[in-house]
Amino acid sequence: MPGSRIPSGPLRRVAIVGAAALLLVAASTGYAVYRESRAAAAAHIPVDHTYEVLEQIRLVFSTVQEAESGARGYYVNGDESSLDNYMRAAGSLGGEIDTLERLTADNPAQTARIATLRKLALVRMMRSMAVIELRGATPEATEAESTNAAIGSQAMAGVRAVVDEMVAEERALLAIREAAHERQTRINLGIVTASLVIALLAIAATGIVTLGHLVRRREAEAELAARSARLSATLACLTQGVRVCDADLRLIAWNQRYLELAQFPPELARPGVSFTQILTRMAVRGDFGGEASAEAFVTNRMAQLRARQESTMEFMRTDGTILEVRDSYSAEGYYVTTLTDITERKQVEQTLRALTAFQSVMFDAAATLIIVTNMEAVITRFNAAAERLLGYTASEVVGSHTPLLFFDRDEIAARARELSAELGRTVEPGIEVFRVASGPGRPDRREWSMTRKDGSGVPVLLSVTPLRDKNEVLGYIGVGIDITERKLAEQRTREGLARLTAIYDNALDGLITIAESGLIESFSPAAERIFGYRAEEVVGRNVNRLMPEPYHSAHDGYLRNYLAGGESKILGTRRELEARRKDGKIVPIEIAVSEMWLERRRLFLGAVRDISERKEVDRLKNEFVSIVSHELRTPLTSIAGALGLLEAGAVGALPEKAERLVGIAHANSERLVRLINDILDTAKIESGRMDFSFSPLSIRRVVEDSIEANRAYAEEYGVRLTLDAGAADGTVYGDPDRLAQVFTNLLSNAVKFSPVGQTVAIGIERGAETVQVSVRDHGPGIPAEFHSRIFQKFAQADASDSRRKGGTGLGLSIAKSIVDRHGGAISFESRPGQGAVFRVDLPVWHEDRAVAERRDAAQPAREPTA
Repeated sequence: MPGSRIPSGPLRRVAIVGAAALLLVAASTGYAVYRESRAAAAAHIPVDHTYEVLEQIRLVFSTVQEAESGARGYYVNGDESSLDNYMRAAGSLGGEIDTLERLTADNPAQTARIATLRKLALVRMMRSMAVIELRGATPEATEAESTNAAIGSQAMAGVRAVVDEMVAEERALLAIREAAHERQTRINLGIVTASLVIALLAIAATGIVTLGHLVRRREAEAELAARSARLSATLACLTQGVRVCDADLRLIAWNQRYLELAQFPPELARPGVSFTQILTRMAVRGDFGGEASAEAFVTNRMAQLRARQESTMEFMRTDGTILEVRDSYSAEGYYVTTLTDITERKQVEQTLRALTAFQSVMFDAAATLIIVTNMEAVITRFNAAAERLLGYTASEVVGSHTPLLFFDRDEIAARARELSAELGRTVEPGIEVFRVASGPGRPDRREWSMTRKDGSGVPVLLSVTPLRDKNEVLGYIGVGIDITERKLAEQRTREGLARLTAIYDNALDGLITIAESGLIESFSPAAERIFGYRAEEVVGRNVNRLMPEPYHSAHDGYLRNYLAGGESKILGTRRELEARRKDGKIVPIEIAVSEMWLERRRLFLGAVRDISERKEVDRLKNEFVSIVSHELRTPLTSIAGALGLLEAGAVGALPEKAERLVGIAHANSERLVRLINDILDTAKIESGRMDFSFSPLSIRRVVEDSIEANRAYAEEYGVRLTLDAGAADGTVYGDPDRLAQVFTNLLSNAVKFSPVGQTVAIGIERGAETVQVSVRDHGPGIPAEFHSRIFQKFAQADASDSRRKGGTGLGLSIAKSIVDRHGGAISFESRPGQGAVFRVDLPVWHEDRAVAERRDAAQPAREPTA
């Protein structure tokens, strides 16, 4: 009441009693907070221990993977840093497994798994070391690497399996311990909250009693601040985010971890804030599925919370973090929410699922045969490749057979005898053969003829390796590949090499191989016969010893010039040169030089032919041609001329019978003259002595002149010569007389083989780079069997003595040689009964080509460079 005052004595006693009560409440509350904090910390120790074990398991598994990738990187790339990674992992693995064993010493099941893990990890490290040792090894390194990779993969599969079991065990323990910790946390929060409420009530009571006592009020405020600090410290020690709301779902307490995980602005985190406001902000941000569903989500969620339904849910924040939200209620009605970051756990679970899937397919996906046995040699694993290769299914052999089922007894016995001789003791012909042959770091790798289920044999390259844990052998693994194709390839290679050797040894041409230095590397038997040297006398010596001067002294310069980037006029062509035999005799040779590469070495192969006999034949032929030209053609020409005069009546009329005989003699003498001229032209072409006078000329003019020159001849056969109305024209660079000789030959052939009354058509077509002249007849055509020989010398479709059409069989051969000298081509088409068409293609003359040819003609010729 206003104006009244309470006596100081009673007031002091009340203040003292109130202060005592407050101290008692404070002490009780402090003790409760202290005790429950210790209980919370004690309850969290097993959880932390479980996380530490899981982290150590992950560390061991990562170290094994690091060793594997380091060994693989070093093998593939030769990268020393990869090898350092392997050595670092290998050095730390044992200590990490020891630490894991110490952490799980109180769990016998985990201790047993760690022993298995230690063995499998050792096998994996040994396979990785084997891969490293294969770097730069034999050509079979690829198969050996595949073998080690398969063995190491099997061990790695075992490591993953043990890791999966250990992780599952620890996850189960973690769930139990977290549940216990959460129960303890809820109890602690209830006790602390209750203590806080009691303290608040005590403070309120004391405040009412001592309303006027300022000092006591300050002491009460200080006590409340201390208790709040202790509560904040307790919440701060938790690894989870914690949010506490009252029964009206208004915020009353939280820790920093909650603000971090919920990404809630600290300035909005204040006591009394409605949880609806907090939930709406998170929903609109997209934490629970997007802004469009935010209002409905908040409504449903708040209804669930007001119904006091405990729940656990997961959601992913917009930054990808996955949170687990667990709602619970204290006995006092407080709503407590915990947030746990489970992103890493989800990632680990996903990785484990992927590893499990990989493990399940890796063994059967291997392309090589893999058979695993235990110490008793009974098959325990039999992959899909083994099923395909041997015809057995895994169910037929696993657990019931040894690998001897697939091997030939005679081969096993022979191998046992070999090992007995090597080791100086008896090795029984059975599974002991594989046990004795393989050892630490020494797989038994050899070829076997394995037997399929159907009884057929298949050659297999098999590597057998013991699976060891330190000095203990756990079993054996065999990895094999089907080498049927390789065996066939080796056989074909041997046969091909034998054929090449036979060809090399029996070739008529001498074959000489020289290096870039000019030194001879091989010298065939034919080359020995040509040059008179034995191979051992010239191999390793300079090839110029086979050359006379000036080539002997100049050859090395030619070779250096070519290797420096110069041109070669001898590569890919045949040339006639002179060679010097061992006895000093100079002999004519024909040589063809080609360039080849063996890996990175450039070699030159020379094919040499002794043409001494051919030169002698050419000399005799030239002498014969000279005799024919001077001793036969001249009088024969005079005879033909005299007979022509007689036939023309130069000496008066002849009797009818004599006139007929003179006509026959005249025709045959002219035929002989043509034969001799063709023979002489052929000889000139072959010897390169036929003269050509090249100049730009009109191809149509040459064709028209040829038609007029042969028109009378055609009329004798009753055949007409016509030039197509659309005949084009073109300028070519050629000899008009020689081209006229070509067209005359084609026209006379067409006339001879055309029926009376038919027409021989001549066409001219102009292309971009060539001009084509065609001669078409309507005769019987050219027999198919004669097509391949039509341009050969003395070739005739009807070579019998009774043939109706005359001719030497040299005309088309001469025509082809002349066209070749003009840089052109001659071809034909013919079907029996439908006539034939001959085509001559000549390059069109361009002024820039003329300039280039004059420039090339002005440059001095060079000798071959190699």
